[in-house]
Amino acid sequence: MNGNTYEIYNCSEYYSTVEKLSDIVSKKIIDEAGRYINDFMKETREGRSKEEYSIEILFISVIINEYIGNGVEFKNIPKSIFNILIKLRNGKYKEKVDKLRGRLATKVLIRTTEFKGTMSLKELEYITRWMEATGDFKEEVERIKKWISFLKEKDDNYNSVFFAYCNKLNQWFISIGKEYLGKYTENVDSYLKQYKKDHNNKEDIIYCGRSEVQYHLNMVAAEIMNKVYREEFKKCKDRIVFLPDCMRGYERKCMREKAKQGYKCKGCTESCSIHRITKLGLEKNFDTIIIPHETALFSVSSKKAVGIIGIACPLNLLSGGWKALRMGFIPQCVPLNYCGCDKHWRKEAISTNISIERFYKIYNGI
Repeated sequence: MNGNTYEIYNCSEYYSTVEKLSDIVSKKIIDEAGRYINDFMKETREGRSKEEYSIEILFISVIINEYIGNGVEFKNIPKSIFNILIKLRNGKYKEKVDKLRGRLATKVLIRTTEFKGTMSLKELEYITRWMEATGDFKEEVERIKKWISFLKEKDDNYNSVFFAYCNKLNQWFISIGKEYLGKYTENVDSYLKQYKKDHNNKEDIIYCGRSEVQYHLNMVAAEIMNKVYREEFKKCKDRIVFLPDCMRGYERKCMREKAKQGYKCKGCTESCSIHRITKLGLEKNFDTIIIPHETALFSVSSKKAVGIIGIACPLNLLSGGWKALRMGFIPQCVPLNYCGCDKHWRKEAISTNISIERFYKIYNGI
């Protein structure tokens, strides 16, 4: 797979598989964890679908196993400096701030300890605190905090049963995710064995160090979210497609133009994937915006129903969808077929692409 952590090399097979798996996963969680979902819906009164809450329970189940050691190790470390740096990185000192964040992440945040106890609400709070300090899980933290507030109102027995279920769900999902999607992520483990030598003291060391199950989580969650919001998206007259910078052609210097949000394609390279989708936008009456980094998404909230299609690496799909919803957009997403940027994944950047057939289906609400 040419060094990719993942590759969607047979698009029709992949989408058929992930659609099937997403149905299995959401149905299982709704059937088995219906008590928690119903209680949560009743108390929060948010009016979202059970399928969306199934994503949140799955996410909690996965991150408990992934980051319990980090959370416990970090529990007594002040996080104020991390919060300050996260705020500063949005300004003119971003490059210097990210260098400092990278050193701190390597020396402090990736440290872990073995956890031998029984998972409880206290440990979930430790994990959430650690996730806040990383700056990599803003949208995820917002969702988890609501569950923490909900669980604080329950007794120890309720919480004990909930966390036991989460552990069981995680083990099941690791297995079924590998069975259905493992062929597309078979390079993740080998990548993780050597990635630190290239990412030590870099601010992306935690992001790039995510395990195979987190790829599967995002792939499945993205499909569930697409289904949940498909009908609302179809009703949106205004639509925007957010295109990652890594989709541009590298044959010549990109002539993109700075816009209020991101960049606009100037059509400088005929073979460029961004140019092709931008041309399609002119025909189908949708806007396109080139986004250099995930943090640049949705700088302005929407006050009307605007449908967006976000194109990104799998690890950004869930957080991107949650951010879109928080900002008032109606989200759909299409994963890149492989990773190609030199910022995170490669020594030399290559142009990435997507399944155009899948893009048409998403756009048309099929």
